[in-house]
Amino acid sequence: MAKAEKAVHEIRTKTGNQEVMAKQLDLADTKSIREFASNFLKEEKELHILINNAGVIQCSYSKTADGFEMQFGVNHLGKFA
Repeated sequence: MAKAEKAVHEIRTKTGNQEVMAKQLDLADTKSIREFASNFLKEEKELHILINNAGVIQCSYSKTADGFEMQFGVNHLGKFA
């Protein structure tokens, strides 16, 4: 989140758009995805742009919190959820 907040500060400074924000989301955990969506809908009226800065490639075999293979879970299921 520190890197994200730094990027938000830079974007706000360069563009003057104070509505840019960063929110934490774990695409390897559908509970995190549902909580993110629920909180967003409570706090905001509209979403204009969403940037998911996440992806895994050639990682050693591991599983998401929901039991899916990590690369497939994050790169495909998490983003669509």
